Amino acid sequence: MQDFKNFTVSPQSPALDAFVITPGASPLAVVPRALFIGTGGTITVTTWRGTTLTFTVTDGTTLPLVCTHVTAATASNIVGLV
Repeated sequence: MQDFKNFTVSPQSPALDAFVITPGASPLAVVPRALFIGTGGTITVTTWRGTTLTFTVTDGTTLPLVCTHVTAATASNIVGLV
């Protein structure tokens, strides 16, 4: 098994963990480095800098976007990558 104790995390490095995201008004408990959307649709997010954006995405899309909120979505199976 790989020992990751000397692993340096950078924006280009792979995710070390993941968690399921349910859209809502509350801030995310963990700020992800990217979002994976399993089933396409629309997704509305608030970025780290406070900008609110709506994306239309297809199945299996990865959004390399640091966001604090996922407020609405017709997309589903949303996973935060950290």
